[in-house]
Amino acid sequence: DEYNIISKIIYFILKEEIFKKIEIKSLHPITFPNPLIPLLIRTIFDKILENLSTLFSTNKKIQKIKDKSSELSSMGMQTFPEMEQKGLRKTFIPGLFFEILELIVNELISERPENLFFLKCKRFFESPIIVDDYDKLLTSVLENIIIGLEKDFNEINSIKEARSLFNQLSRHGMVSLRIQNVFKNFERYHRFEKLKKK
Repeated sequence: DEYNIISKIIYFILKEEIFKKIEIKSLHPITFPNPLIPLLIRTIFDKILENLSTLFSTNKKIQKIKDKSSELSSMGMQTFPEMEQKGLRKTFIPGLFFEILELIVNELISERPENLFFLKCKRFFESPIIVDDYDKLLTSVLENIIIGLEKDFNEINSIKEARSLFNQLSRHGMVSLRIQNVFKNFERYHRFEKLKKK
């Protein structure tokens, strides 16, 4: 009994310290060795917002989210033209970005409650994750937003542009959980084939 009590205490301490839900507002700015990554993410994000503003033009909350997103530039998450103009080389993703992204997900679910990809985005925010996996959280949410928009509005060119930009992230090492699982399964398959040949 004493062993079980100690085990439970250790479990809850570890759960609190290691597996904790990201607190969006208090999240420190996230830096990347490759300065292109925040720029690409900002461009994808702007494309998504541009689409939502057009598709759901009567939704006042989306318009407010768009206004709020203009703060990202002043917080260091630049667009490509801004970086070229100011000659900045250090780029990062502020905690505000995750807060705005969650607001977008909530509005997408409000507009398209039957879209499973948008619902999946919400689960990413609600599930406890290891804090070091924030990059996978980010790419997974962006990927599911794009897939969800492709499902409902696949004829819109700017959604295709967002997809093309997202595909560039993988080439820069930003891989979503879905893509990571594909790679893992691919590696497992090849290991299994090698074992069969021995």
